Amino acid sequence: MTRRPVAHAVARCLLSATGLVFAAQWLPAQTLDFGRPSTWDSVSSVTGVSASEMQWLRLSLSADEATDLFARVSALSRPEAAQLIPGFLDLDGTINFPASFIRPLADSMGRRPPPGTPGLVHVAYLAARFRVAETTWHHEHGGAYQMVFTGRHYIPLPHADEWLAAAKRRGLDLHLGLDFAPAETLLAILRTPGLSVGDAKRRISTPAFDALITHRSQSFYAIPLSREQLAWNLVCAATTDPLTALYRYEHPGAFYHFGDVVEHEQQFVALLSELERNRAAMLAEVAARIVPYVPNGTTLTRNVAVYFADMSNGWGTNRVTALDIEYYKDDFPRLMDVMTHETFHAAQAAARRDPKTPAPIAAADSDFVSGLEEVYLEGVTSYVAEGLDKIRAQTGRVPSEGAALLDSLLQAPHVPDSAARARALLDHGVAGGGPFYILGAAMSKVIVDVLGRDALANTLRGGGVPFFATYLRAQHRVPSAKHYLSPAVESAVRRVVAETPS
Repeated sequence: MTRRPVAHAVARCLLSATGLVFAAQWLPAQTLDFGRPSTWDSVSSVTGVSASEMQWLRLSLSADEATDLFARVSALSRPEAAQLIPGFLDLDGTINFPASFIRPLADSMGRRPPPGTPGLVHVAYLAARFRVAETTWHHEHGGAYQMVFTGRHYIPLPHADEWLAAAKRRGLDLHLGLDFAPAETLLAILRTPGLSVGDAKRRISTPAFDALITHRSQSFYAIPLSREQLAWNLVCAATTDPLTALYRYEHPGAFYHFGDVVEHEQQFVALLSELERNRAAMLAEVAARIVPYVPNGTTLTRNVAVYFADMSNGWGTNRVTALDIEYYKDDFPRLMDVMTHETFHAAQAAARRDPKTPAPIAAADSDFVSGLEEVYLEGVTSYVAEGLDKIRAQTGRVPSEGAALLDSLLQAPHVPDSAARARALLDHGVAGGGPFYILGAAMSKVIVDVLGRDALANTLRGGGVPFFATYLRAQHRVPSAKHYLSPAVESAVRRVVAETPS
């Protein structure tokens, strides 16, 4: 690997924050208007410029995209400055992201480019290739990350306020809200180029960011988040340095997606305003969608906190229910799915008689019972918020993947390094919308189809073990119902059910 260490990226952020990075005069950006064919021809004719790279750029970019890209590269003091960019991939953890294109492109960017215009073209080519590769990766993985704004507006759900009558009939006491404070804090930092890391760190030293750091430090994340790391990435994303501007272009997920927020600042400001205007209607829609699946008599008071943050469209930690709006931007149907998903997690916790997972009699089963709990937590929530068909379409997964993980968890106590093996299986089940989501959603559909919504709602009283018991009861009631679990898992579930206190 020929990458620069993290220290170089950090130093670069410090230099840019103090105004010590200068734009070059060697190729004025304003002369490169790729809306004119003559521009393509004049750049292509320079001695040493790669014809194949220019051909790829011409075929892959619109005139406006090419003009913007070349302006960013032209703003560097020289093309060789781009060798510092791979250090940013370490700073924001991208180098550890499980995508095959990242390391080869990082290695290519770390090699010294030619000087002058040939180097300009080479750096522009590598940056565009990285951007296209990342865009393609997101598209092939279910389009989880929305790369651009769609121009959509929120359309209130007709009669969403009917949830009030339904909640009253069921004896529910729901108080839902939206809290924009985390997003507003982050946006204020990102709109202050030159802010010191210490100042940024102080502004994110609040319970809301404690929860974010706790969430992003779970074992299925390759790099646990720290307050220092969060502050450094915010400061780097906010700089006006041409190098960071180029990195934000080539890598839309730059700096924990904070680079994306800087690139679309005005659109995010408008999005926050639209969310504020539609606050009541959106909360009514969320309530209308979860009420049929919450057991009678539940009391739930929960604010959904709005963030910009990397690697998740939403999450819940330490009584914080979070919506990360840079993930879907103005794709309101998907934003509503996430709000519903995370709010329902809060409902699961509120409905639980005993917030602790029931302890099995046999210690060897503890990881297996944890697996049952994760299938319940994420699967039921996915069914309520998105529905089985949407989960299947978005993830490309099938229920048998999650069922196979449960089989592996049964065997985990009997293999070397069993604790690490079980932890890896549990992480795989939930990381990035993992196989447990669709297995639990599929089981939820069987319960509702056979026993009705109330049967699924009542599983919230006890969690994973009652959920699996209810699914097996539905199977027994209608033998033709889908059998997702292996005989070994079914037998283990029945034993755990029999050993678990009611």
